[in-house]
Amino acid sequence: MKFDKEDLGDNKVKYTVTVDPTKLKSHHEAAVKRLGKNAKVAGFRQGHIPLEVLERAVDPMTVANSEINDSINETIMDLIEDESLWVLGQPEVSITKYVPAQTLEFSAEIRTIPPVKLGDAKKLKVKKPEVKVDDKQVDEVLERLRTGDAKRKEVKREAKNGDEVVIDFTGVQDDKEFAGGSAKDYPLTLGSGAFIPGFEDAIVGHKAGEKFDAPVTFPKEYGAKNLAGKKAVFHITLKRVNELTLPELNDDFARTISPEFQTLDALKDDIRKSLEREEESEQREKYRSELIGALAAKSKATIPDELVESEQKDMRKRFEQNLAYRGMKLNDYLKQDGRTEEQWEKEDLHDAAEKQIRSALVLRQFIKDNNIKVSDEEVKARQNEMVSHYNDPKLREHFASAQQARAIREELLTDKAYAKLAELNESK
Repeated sequence: MKFDKEDLGDNKVKYTVTVDPTKLKSHHEAAVKRLGKNAKVAGFRQGHIPLEVLERAVDPMTVANSEINDSINETIMDLIEDESLWVLGQPEVSITKYVPAQTLEFSAEIRTIPPVKLGDAKKLKVKKPEVKVDDKQVDEVLERLRTGDAKRKEVKREAKNGDEVVIDFTGVQDDKEFAGGSAKDYPLTLGSGAFIPGFEDAIVGHKAGEKFDAPVTFPKEYGAKNLAGKKAVFHITLKRVNELTLPELNDDFARTISPEFQTLDALKDDIRKSLEREEESEQREKYRSELIGALAAKSKATIPDELVESEQKDMRKRFEQNLAYRGMKLNDYLKQDGRTEEQWEKEDLHDAAEKQIRSALVLRQFIKDNNIKVSDEEVKARQNEMVSHYNDPKLREHFASAQQARAIREELLTDKAYAKLAELNESK
């Protein structure tokens, strides 16, 4: 790719680009093959038609459009990557010269985001978290495994801790049902702590067939803000009480989980390592978030409104999808939360979206200022590693694609940037 660059001012740059003829020809041939995959030509088997013959069987204008679009898109992506651009909006493209499969020249006017003035990244005073897994956490996993493997016997007595109950329940707040608070034929082990405080205790002492209420107060730190710290009542129907006989916790039990565990100690060791990996991943993300947040607080950045609006729309979409998984709509959530849509967007979404964009801009500037690079060899090595995990040809093709290579490069860049940021933070 050859290009000339002209600064138009006001954070706008014009690139005049000549596409690599080899890439142009590659996109031309790919378009012919894709558009002609179902073509039928006398004397040739479908799917085995020579390219020069196939080209006469497809619409040249459709091929040209596909070739041009694919070539320009790939070239602009390469340009953005090579020039370390942070693009705002869609580039304005004008084609200046085109000969099918031979020549393509175009200009692209690209709006960019103003550079960030980074603060001092040294000693950000962010404490590196420790990864700790205690015996209690391992025992809790073992108990869940035992409960899953327990023998169940229906009993007619009152339910007690350690029993499994099957219940229907409906949660109400101010005499109105709230979404996500109802279920039928729900199995629950009493004493497991799976529900909010007070719910399981209210079931203890009741028999199958009984209907009763469980008054509760949601914890202040409860995930759903519309319920956090508030009182509610669950109408419960107890349908069945099962007495659980748990398997003995020994080497035989370990072997029932998997033949690879010949002893209980081996199972415990595997559980501990798995919990440590989970904890390490969680703490790493938390540490990264605090590092970039601390650097962002010391940096100066101009945050374009349209970027914040775009991120806010994405956040809203994800939030509504999460509500839908819980059987809830946004209007229902807002009614229970006692806020208007405008209040919710301003208080919950806008600041979070701006923080997200600010952190992304600061990280990108940090990468640029510290000349952090990822080599083609590093990308290829990671790509080969990913491809090796799959036998499905389509999946292997996906992970070997240029698009996937860009995603891998971005991931490796991010990893290197946070490693450098951590190094500066922890320097003495």
